[in-house]
Amino acid sequence: MGFKSVSLVVAGALVVAAVTLVFTGSVLLLDPHGQIASAQLSDGAGRKQPLLNLGYLRVEVPDIEGGVQITCKNGSVILRGYVSPGVQTWLEMHGTSGCATREL
Repeated sequence: MGFKSVSLVVAGALVVAAVTLVFTGSVLLLDPHGQIASAQLSDGAGRKQPLLNLGYLRVEVPDIEGGVQITCKNGSVILRGYVSPGVQTWLEMHGTSGCATREL
């Protein structure tokens, strides 16, 4: 396979992945300063769904409806965002200290 063919296959795979995330929903938590100790989705019934840790990025396709529970390295725990299947929830850790977020 030539470079052009491989490029087309990779581009097609990225398009399929993006369309899938649009319809299934996604949670993306950007942590550029490495403040997060752990992050998970949680609902009112106590169910938890951990986010996949990819270094400075945490992602998941939500199976539950609730919020993003973030435990920071300074020990504080915050609940942010609205999470539900089919909804995009993208957050970014804000600042270099503390435990604050903002929506992307």
